[in-house]
Amino acid sequence: LDLGCGTSRLLCDMREAGYAGRLVGVDCAAAALRSVKERSESCHVELVEADATTLAPFADATFDVVVDKGTVDALISGDAAAATEA
Repeated sequence: LDLGCGTSRLLCDMREAGYAGRLVGVDCAAAALRSVKERSESCHVELVEADATTLAPFADATFDVVVDKGTVDALISGDAAAATEA
């Protein structure tokens, strides 16, 4: 699950890197999801408009791994303050 996927290419990049399982992106911004959908049809990923605080469309324990790319980006860039802000 890519939580707060926005317009990121992360899921397509994962698919292209060989991840064969279910890849799901969730964001509350319909416009962002439309943008990703237009350029990711060949990636075979699921995009769902949902609130990240409830993930209402999904049952508990649906996903084995959750990625918050914004936090990952902050950690990679060395911006620890951005990664740990509440």
